Amino acid sequence: MTDTSRLGLPYLAAAQAQKHVTHNEALQILDGLVHCAVLERERSAPPAAPQEGDRYLLSATPAGAFQGHGGALAAFDDGAWRFLAPRAGWRVYVVSEGRLRVFDGAAWRDFDELARRLAGLESLGLGLGAAPDAANPFVAKINNALFTARTAAEGGTGDLRVKLNKSAAAATASHLLQSGFEGRAETGLVGDDRWRLRVSADGAVWRDSISADPATGAVSFPSGAAGLPHAFRNLVVNGDFAISQRGPGPFTIAAAAVFGPDRWLLQSAAGATGTLARTPFAPGQTEVPGARFFATLSIAAAAAAPLPELQTRMEDVAALAGRAVVVSFSYRTASAGFAADLAQAFGAGGSPSVTGLGLTPLAASPTWRRQTIRLTPPDLAGKTVGPGSFLSFRVFRSAAGAGAIDIADVQVEEGSAATPFERRPPAVETVMARRFFRRTAAAQNPADLAFEMRDAPVASGTGPFDYSAKL
Repeated sequence: MTDTSRLGLPYLAAAQAQKHVTHNEALQILDGLVHCAVLERERSAPPAAPQEGDRYLLSATPAGAFQGHGGALAAFDDGAWRFLAPRAGWRVYVVSEGRLRVFDGAAWRDFDELARRLAGLESLGLGLGAAPDAANPFVAKINNALFTARTAAEGGTGDLRVKLNKSAAAATASHLLQSGFEGRAETGLVGDDRWRLRVSADGAVWRDSISADPATGAVSFPSGAAGLPHAFRNLVVNGDFAISQRGPGPFTIAAAAVFGPDRWLLQSAAGATGTLARTPFAPGQTEVPGARFFATLSIAAAAAAPLPELQTRMEDVAALAGRAVVVSFSYRTASAGFAADLAQAFGAGGSPSVTGLGLTPLAASPTWRRQTIRLTPPDLAGKTVGPGSFLSFRVFRSAAGAGAIDIADVQVEEGSAATPFERRPPAVETVMARRFFRRTAAAQNPADLAFEMRDAPVASGTGPFDYSAKL
């Protein structure tokens, strides 16, 4: 063997003449490789005026004096080029890039890349003060962390933006806050593209506190807002029947729709007879806390189909489409044969109505009970929405024959947890229930009226040319 196995340094031979030549050559190779720095890599041709000590990593197919030495390390010493074939583990600093390169036996690799491979970061993860695992490939067990923007003077922009990207709308991108490794609060895009803040007492059952609609920017408080007299979480207007500008009734079922307490109507049904009336609770009653009135739907006779119903309408069919909804109301009835549900109606020229959403039979209960229905109305994909569309809550007779049911404190809200009935101030509820009309001096097409109404206008009956919304 005439050269060393790792660096290729020449050995002194026994009885060799001019040993200093071989020794000096070995020193030159060591000088070129120890703490090696090259001016640049992928060099294809020698410089016009090389300086003593210049080093280059050559490209695969160099030319000129470098030809035939592809991939070698070229060193200019004593006025001549020396070419060294790299071996696995050699390290060089590339001056033009300010980076450290390592030869892995086949190619020069960036040292950072090799360090990641050696540490197993690509397959295992990174742990700072704690070990990573498959579920948490990056773990940091620390007390404080700081992210600060790189300023313009440092070559940055002065901005700092942390990005969390998810693969699809149904996936999750969020910040999860835990206590004892159990979830307690989460904010972000959780299961859809609505930003929300949700909380949990046990890490299993979650309740939305704040939700923002990405289409409109509107913010809702699905679980209410403590300390406020009213948060408008209940989409039902006059859900406690407190506003009844037409009087207490009874209102008799007829072939056409019959309107009773504000925002409530009886839907007609062939061959059915019955009434709707509003009754005040006795003072001091505790069966339905805080309630002042209830409505009674009495069916004297009903054929097998169709069946009469009491309903109220929420006039934006898109408001809860595709979202978790909870319906809650109090009722009592002496007999079975009643049911409740939601229905989507898409208005004039719109898609066919979708009924039976969250359909729930109401068991006979001679005392007041609170009923809760959880559902997710279909989204509007593929639907055509026309004028006069709405989402409705319905209580109806689900079997032929007579029966009566009392209803109080109806609430429809976004979320999965039923909150206490929202009892808004009467003045606020009256304004929400009010319908507007325009009195004209002559006959006029309702479509030309100055005020946009919540439903298609009809003659109000106040005068020959008065128009008002139906409810």
